[in-house]
Amino acid sequence: MVPGAIIYDLKIADDASPDRSERTAYTLGYHIQAAAYTRALAALHPRLGGRIDFRFLFVEPRRPYAHYDPRTDGAFRQLGEMQWLRAVHAWGRGLATAEWPGYRTEATA
Repeated sequence: MVPGAIIYDLKIADDASPDRSERTAYTLGYHIQAAAYTRALAALHPRLGGRIDFRFLFVEPRRPYAHYDPRTDGAFRQLGEMQWLRAVHAWGRGLATAEWPGYRTEATA
């Protein structure tokens, strides 16, 4: 049996409390990052597919150097995967059609 892999992502945070860390993770799209990094590693090393864990480590840079290592749950991973795949498909459509979605420039009523 081939062992799995763990991707660690260190995040320096002024406030590494669980509530703040989890809110920051969603606000800054860390769930999408986790999906992208996990898929990239699986593409580079197919034998790891399905056995890659992604972990964030939020650490405060000042004493007492508080830290938080959240366990990303299924909803976090599922949302990240869904949004990552949507972005990949949009990129593929843009490459195929040379039409890229953007911000609307006309006013809407």
